[in-house]
Amino acid sequence: ASEMTAALAQALKVPVAEVLLSSHTPLPTVPPPVQVPTAYNSLSATTQDTYIVSPTLTRNSAVQIASGGAPTVQPQIPSGTVAASVPPVPPVPPPASRPSRRRTFYIIGAVLLLVVLLSAGLVSFFVLPGLRPSPSGHAFYVSSGQLGDGAQGIADQMQIDLQNIPAPQAGKSYHAWLLGDQDPKRGDDLLVPRPVKPPILLSKNLPVSNGTVHFLYSGDSEHNNILSNTSRLLITEEDATSTGNAPSSNHATWRYFALLPQAPIPGDAAGFNALIHIRHLFYNETDIKVLGLYGGLDIYVFRNTEKILEWAVSARDDWHGDTTSDAQLALIRNQFIRVLDYLDGTLNRHVDIPNSVPFLADTQIARVSLLTVDPAKQSPPYFSQNPPGDVDHMQLHVGQVAKATDLTPEMRQRAQHILTALSNLGGKNGWLTNVHNDAVQLFNMSENAVQLRQPAAGALLDDMVTKATYAYIGKLDPTTNTVQPGVTQIHYDVQHLATFTLTTKVPDHL
Repeated sequence: ASEMTAALAQALKVPVAEVLLSSHTPLPTVPPPVQVPTAYNSLSATTQDTYIVSPTLTRNSAVQIASGGAPTVQPQIPSGTVAASVPPVPPVPPPASRPSRRRTFYIIGAVLLLVVLLSAGLVSFFVLPGLRPSPSGHAFYVSSGQLGDGAQGIADQMQIDLQNIPAPQAGKSYHAWLLGDQDPKRGDDLLVPRPVKPPILLSKNLPVSNGTVHFLYSGDSEHNNILSNTSRLLITEEDATSTGNAPSSNHATWRYFALLPQAPIPGDAAGFNALIHIRHLFYNETDIKVLGLYGGLDIYVFRNTEKILEWAVSARDDWHGDTTSDAQLALIRNQFIRVLDYLDGTLNRHVDIPNSVPFLADTQIARVSLLTVDPAKQSPPYFSQNPPGDVDHMQLHVGQVAKATDLTPEMRQRAQHILTALSNLGGKNGWLTNVHNDAVQLFNMSENAVQLRQPAAGALLDDMVTKATYAYIGKLDPTTNTVQPGVTQIHYDVQHLATFTLTTKVPDHL
């Protein structure tokens, strides 16, 4: 991936370390397995190549991260991010003139981000300390990205990786089954009936090669969300010619088993277990039922933050100081409105923008805000109509997952890591909070064309792009040389909260 990144960067005449990796890749796909690093907290820009980090972004400047020091700035392109696997390179001379359409870099960046993430192999799943393959292995839900109007394309596939597996006996084969919940709960919060009905036969012939299994269940033709109604995984050794639609009732054929955490969480106000909270993140959210939104909180935080970055970049690219035309100012103003549509939500945007200003973003998606901007109205008595911002709402669910008593140590640490990443987005000094503050100031300045052409407006535009990029991709902390993760890493980590750890310890009954 680093070689391809370098080649594309060279073709664009952009320093390798400065290529902006802004993605429009809706969901991750399955990568090749990677070697397990020894420690999660040892991630740095010089040793890991999954996290994407971005220095401060300014118009016509490329930023180089100096080892152990502060960023140094040389005139170059409008913005940049650093792929952690690529070492810094010396700055290059400025171009003769400002690029006419810098959004091309963001399109190329989307391809580069996808390449880096895939080639790194979803390293976030493998970098937690202690997350070593057990004698049996792991399995996790994967999203194909074939998105529909509901939860299609989200958690619609299953990756199974096993080690130290003996070949099946002659005439036998390994069958992989996804099963329903251990203690099914009522589905009062469901928007629609669950799209799948267990048991689901993932394979009746898991391939074993040199004691390992690496198998992807690619889902059904509708790309239905299989996490919606499954939470246990059983592998049996049965007749290769078996045509049964359920696991054998013969306990002697059961070989490997795992289940997602389903014990009640002490003190949980709703009486939920970790599995239910995970489904709210990755399948269906109770408090947005009345709003008609599908797919869980994670996908909306991921996609809406991506759109905010897109709009921020568009506004900054159309600004040319005192030579900015009236038509360009109008386009820029519209981007401020769209950013606030998503950050505030349609029910709360009046806090920052007069009701007389029309909504420009998708009003259905913008019904739920990314941030909690009106705490009095986005409080428990109003949750059914005006829930808290998605960032705060995700923190609530992940925080409850972290309290579950039946988590593996790896899942608990992953939950804590997600909470840390979410704190980078919201709160007083969060990156999305800074984007919100910049957008409000810029919208107010847009009432006066002269004011919006001033250098102060340009500085705010730069800051809005910088913070939106951090929120989406993450940021390198030059003090510790570690990455502060953003939405992209949150998206991967949330997906792997629902991880099966398979062992030979099978239950007495299903």
